[in-house]
Amino acid sequence: MRTAEEFGSLLSTTADNKKPFYNYCVMLAFCLFLVACPYTLAADIDYPLIYTRTPLDAAQWFGDSRAEGMMASDFYEGSQLVLRNLKGEFRVITTGFHSACDPDVSFDGKRILFSGKKKQSDNWNVFEADLAGGTVRQITRDFGNCRHPRYMSTFYTIVAPGPWYTLAFLSDHSRELTEFGGARSTDIYSCKLDGSGIQRLTYNPSTDFDPLMMPDGRILYSTWQRNLPEQGRRGRIDFFTINTDGTDISLFNRQGKNIKQMATITPTRLVVFVESDSLPWDGAGSLGTIRLNRFIKGYRALEVEAGLYHSPSPLPNGQLLVSRRPADGSGNHDVFLLDLEKEEVTPLVTDPRFHLLQAVAVAERKIPDGRSSVVNEKDPNGQLFCLDITNSDSEEFSSNILALARKARFIEGVPATASTGTGKPDYLNKRILGEVAIKADGSLFVEVPANIPVKVQLIDENGMSLREGTWIWVRNHEPRGCIGCHEDPELVPENRMVDAVTRPPSRLTLSPSKRRSVSFSDSLVPVVEKHCSTAACHGEGSNHVIYLPATNGDTDRTRKLYETLTEGTSDASQMPGEYVHPGRARTSPLIWHLMGKNTSQKWDNVPDTKKMSPMGPSLSPEELRMFVEWIDLGAHWELPVSDQSDQASQDAGR
Repeated sequence: MRTAEEFGSLLSTTADNKKPFYNYCVMLAFCLFLVACPYTLAADIDYPLIYTRTPLDAAQWFGDSRAEGMMASDFYEGSQLVLRNLKGEFRVITTGFHSACDPDVSFDGKRILFSGKKKQSDNWNVFEADLAGGTVRQITRDFGNCRHPRYMSTFYTIVAPGPWYTLAFLSDHSRELTEFGGARSTDIYSCKLDGSGIQRLTYNPSTDFDPLMMPDGRILYSTWQRNLPEQGRRGRIDFFTINTDGTDISLFNRQGKNIKQMATITPTRLVVFVESDSLPWDGAGSLGTIRLNRFIKGYRALEVEAGLYHSPSPLPNGQLLVSRRPADGSGNHDVFLLDLEKEEVTPLVTDPRFHLLQAVAVAERKIPDGRSSVVNEKDPNGQLFCLDITNSDSEEFSSNILALARKARFIEGVPATASTGTGKPDYLNKRILGEVAIKADGSLFVEVPANIPVKVQLIDENGMSLREGTWIWVRNHEPRGCIGCHEDPELVPENRMVDAVTRPPSRLTLSPSKRRSVSFSDSLVPVVEKHCSTAACHGEGSNHVIYLPATNGDTDRTRKLYETLTEGTSDASQMPGEYVHPGRARTSPLIWHLMGKNTSQKWDNVPDTKKMSPMGPSLSPEELRMFVEWIDLGAHWELPVSDQSDQASQDAGR
């Protein structure tokens, strides 16, 4: 058995011995067991490698992907980290662990972070290994399942004596369920290298994952967005960015296929990632690229050999490591070299006994820019402002919105938790924080509670949403701003002082018990029975095609009434139904009937239809608004989470 010094010497020189390499060894003291070597090497590189080897029966044990192909299975049970040194020797470096995966090499190339479980019954935790000395220390504990750790650059505040290094990781500590239901969502957290000072950074109601530090010090990550009706039931997984304190969430890229993940950045500032329209069990797919200097519109698919690719990782020489298995889904993952200029892949490490994934080079890399923070946890709120709602990616919207919009409605997303959820795909509950008037120049300025999901709907005189944005949030004391409504973030706004920010913000900081929501069973049944369940309308004795009988307080009949109105959809779906389009009242035929006209807008691209005949007895403005809000908030049957819930317990872990 080699000593650490002997093994370090083995790795300190390149294969041709013409230039010095790194004067450190790549090993852990607890793992010097030689691995039998049935491997074949069809190519070579000048750097030691660490990769994850996963049992071949992972697919058998962990099944298919989850959430209709939007989430990969977590198949890393029983996996181990393997080191390949410069002489082509292989060693398991995580003996003593039941499972280990997700390696990330420090900027100086002397340490690695990884996710590990000492015992099968343990939660996943983050560990750091000193590659020269072989010592391993645990960083996270008692904080749910912690995965995908990533080294981050320096972080500092104006009152701190000096900067410190941090790391990012994923955790399901909040116990919140994804909008699709069932599975716990993961959020991005940060902490100091000793595990102290844990901070939650993302508050998307569905899952966030694959954090990556960019050269400018921001975090690029994949986020599952299900909140916009046009995205369909499954939604999309796109790239967003945040600062290292969780502030300033911004869209990075929405081009390409439906699911984008596993991003990495090359020394030439090219983002390389895995994309797919529906995930297989392991999350593999084809490869795409985005140029950092044109991130919104810089997407291009890589024209490489067909296959299912996984976990790209850059080499200092501009090439990439990437795992691949056959395009037909058969076989196992091996490690390949990817030449971006030639768009060619060459086998590097193969082993028919395992899937070989997450390969990273043990090499130095440039430290990204450090970041400071404006977050002050003594302030329970943050601020949101918009410079001009007419700044948009749609000419139809930009030229018409000021004449139509009267206010902006701010909505809170309330995720179900492992204790309150039904286990079914529940459409996320929403509560109204409040509404504010839009200034004549299209600006607005509000103060909202920090650390909760928030979305903005521009509404007309009937309270009907004209357009809405994705889920965002503000951190404590953060001034969060946007240029417009779905504007091009690569463009600089006009240099002018807008009306809204010349005065204090409108405060939308009601306590949770006072935030209003609307559901069918709690709010609309009396209205339907009063106006619709009559012989003159759609009730007993009417001759209408749609039959809406009185329920007389019977739960089953009330549910049937709801299902009739939401035929073709439900509160478990974002697909448009025959009468109700959850999240979009203006395109819902039910609203057309109640208002006697097609209420869709030009930017909706809804085919023009003849004027709808108005209903019999007219609704009061308050009753009509209740129908509109019910649909715009998701057309729920009932509230998945009680709107009387205590915020402190509901937001535990936030």
